[in-house]
Amino acid sequence: MTKKRARCEDSSSASALSRKRFRPASPSPQRPRPQSVERLSSSSCAVEPPTRPRARSVDSTPPPAPLTEENLSSFEASQPSPSPASLASRPASPARSNSNKSADIDDLHKLNSYHIYWDTGAKPADDLQWHIDETIKAKRAEPPSPNAQEIVDKRRKAGKQIEFGATNMLEKHLLFEGEDEGGPPFLAMKPHLNLSRHFLPEAPSDTVKKIHGPLSRPQPDRAIGYVSRVDAAASVPKVAAPFSAGEEDQLDWYRLCLRRDLHFPFLTAQFKSMPSGQSTFQAACQSARDGATICDFLHHFYSIANGSPPSAVESCHFSITCDVWSVTIWVHWRETNANGEVVYNMEPIHSAFLQYLEQVQDARRLLRNIIDWALGERLASLKTALPLFWDNRPAKPARYSDTDTRTDASSVSSRQSGPLTPASDPGDPLASSRKRQRVQEVQEQG
Repeated sequence: MTKKRARCEDSSSASALSRKRFRPASPSPQRPRPQSVERLSSSSCAVEPPTRPRARSVDSTPPPAPLTEENLSSFEASQPSPSPASLASRPASPARSNSNKSADIDDLHKLNSYHIYWDTGAKPADDLQWHIDETIKAKRAEPPSPNAQEIVDKRRKAGKQIEFGATNMLEKHLLFEGEDEGGPPFLAMKPHLNLSRHFLPEAPSDTVKKIHGPLSRPQPDRAIGYVSRVDAAASVPKVAAPFSAGEEDQLDWYRLCLRRDLHFPFLTAQFKSMPSGQSTFQAACQSARDGATICDFLHHFYSIANGSPPSAVESCHFSITCDVWSVTIWVHWRETNANGEVVYNMEPIHSAFLQYLEQVQDARRLLRNIIDWALGERLASLKTALPLFWDNRPAKPARYSDTDTRTDASSVSSRQSGPLTPASDPGDPLASSRKRQRVQEVQEQG
């Protein structure tokens, strides 16, 4: 028995020496394989496995301290206080981001650099002021429509919606749809109407162009103008269009709306919603851009037709801005100041809080007078000027793409003597076929 125990001890010593001599560089601790009670009891030389200290990494961190008030106070005291510079450089929350930097809103400084101004106290020309006082603000004989009461009743709920929902709730009562929807004849209202960039005001200098870049796409939330023949024929029941097929072909030579789905818009709207983080300031910037584009188009249309600049009434435009709580009606006009600079003004002519019925009725009265003027004096003036425009039209049709801008904003003769090459635009379904036809004509001439 003694010899047997000695052999076991020698064997254990040799095994330990062997493990020490051939120990791996970074041993990983291993748990001993469990053995049954019978195996342990039957083993004649059961030896406890040697314990080795666990290897610790040089960059290992101590275990986290338990979360107690004392440990939390110590941790907060050990942290450096933030500097004002670090707070200023902190990125803004997406919900608080400045929506004025979005692609379709030009800030006030950029608009002013392009000589587009709103709410500066500018005074319209005498004929335009008389038109506002005697025509647009005139009293009406018929009683107010029930739409004003609908606006007052829906205002509270609409004020808690985002822009899309609020606009859909109020537009039918605040604005006017076409005849197929129970509105006045010859009219149509289009959502998010794309206007040609060609008629955006040109940068007054290369410095302004380099610093600010081009103005954003003119696109009012809603636009009211004269219905096209395509929409009139597709209406159920069919409605009448104010322009003949030949007149629409002439209009297509020098069109403002890219898709040709609305003619000569005269009333546009920009809606905003406070739950969407928007304001009337943003709406006014967009409306000033849209109104300047339309005034510029009308100025050049009449100048080509008559050979001289139009009156302020002929080239004026009206718009509204609405934040669901209030509505403001604006007049836009183009003029040349004392320094010989072309400027675009936008001034308020009426404001109303939508919770007060009488104020809303007054706003609706002005809008209704704008409709009557557009269907009477304005439409007659345009139809008279259209054949004259056709006789003096540029040599080639001014079919500009959405990214084109004109090269000279101050001279109409530059368009006539050197018109831009017709370009395809995304809204023209015949653009590809016309392009192929032009290529064939050039090849035949060659």
